[in-house]
Amino acid sequence: MIGIMLLSLGGTFILEACRSPEPPFFVTYFSRTIQDRESIATLLLCFSLFVGYMKGRFVLSKSVQRQINRVEAMPPRIPLHKIYSPMYYVLIVGMMFLGFLMRVLPIGLDLRGMIDVAIGFALIQGSMQYMRFLLKTWTIKRNEQ
Repeated sequence: MIGIMLLSLGGTFILEACRSPEPPFFVTYFSRTIQDRESIATLLLCFSLFVGYMKGRFVLSKSVQRQINRVEAMPPRIPLHKIYSPMYYVLIVGMMFLGFLMRVLPIGLDLRGMIDVAIGFALIQGSMQYMRFLLKTWTIKRNEQ
């Protein structure tokens, strides 16, 4: 859900940045070669999705796989709060803190939007990996019955 929210919010920020009478850095930079601001928004969105894909595919997937292996090694009935390691909870809080910092620091809407889109897309990819694991587990259990 957070990934979808960030993807939507980031896209909105990028569009707002491109519609602004005083565009931020990336929009101004690409305006030198691309006159149409909608094309600039598309370029920024595509670049952000690519970065998010790479982050999800090569960074986040390793973390998700470690968590899946951790859950598989645990007994069948465990408390919900023990699914993740304490360091993973620290990582989640750290990411939330960085998200808060993005609100208070003077970051251009285009850059903030690009970061939100990239992180949102990476989170969606990570959640899809969890869903594939869950679907595989349910299918195996169903076939055993």
